[in-house]
Amino acid sequence: MIIAPHKQRVLDELHQLHERIVKLGDFFETEIFADLDKGEQDRLDLQYHVMKAYRAILIQRIEAMGLREYFQGTAA
Repeated sequence: MIIAPHKQRVLDELHQLHERIVKLGDFFETEIFADLDKGEQDRLDLQYHVMKAYRAILIQRIEAMGLREYFQGTAA
């Protein structure tokens, strides 16, 4: 199936965002994160949740485009 360029950009954006979410989640488990002050930890936690909300919106857009099968594994 050929995907229109504007739709492919949304799929690419979802994939990149998903990778960033996973990396940030992994960062929460590091000593570096534990050593950050509480304010910075809170900001990173907020960033994480906002990124997940953004991912949910991208998934809704992709579903509306009829491309659901192209984002399997990124909705964790």
